[in-house]
Amino acid sequence: MAALTISRSNADALVGLAEASVAVARLATRQGDQAAAAAHINAAVGYYGRALQQPHLLGDASERADVRYNAACAAALAGQHATAQQLLTSLAAAGSISAADVATDADLAGFREQQWFMDLVRGLHAQCM
Repeated sequence: MAALTISRSNADALVGLAEASVAVARLATRQGDQAAAAAHINAAVGYYGRALQQPHLLGDASERADVRYNAACAAALAGQHATAQQLLTSLAAAGSISAADVATDADLAGFREQQWFMDLVRGLHAQCM
């Protein structure tokens, strides 16, 4: 939170807070504290969302894609499936993710049996050919 005392709208600080929140959520999950994990992963989604409101401040196209992908993973972990789907779909349309990335990412495991996700992976495979 100290990073936000300098500037609450600093995109890099927001991304840093999101990444730290995801790390703390993972630690809380390993320790069996699901309430803390949920609070931290939801905070991460919020930080990513605020940072993504300022995409021009997030670096080049590759860096912006990385932030959007990490935001999608955080949203998936937070149970915000529509947000995760929208982010992943836009990344796929831009050619910013690969089938291998999404098919093996543990954060996205909850989507593997969903039709939209299978279609996404199939479409990404087709782009590679």
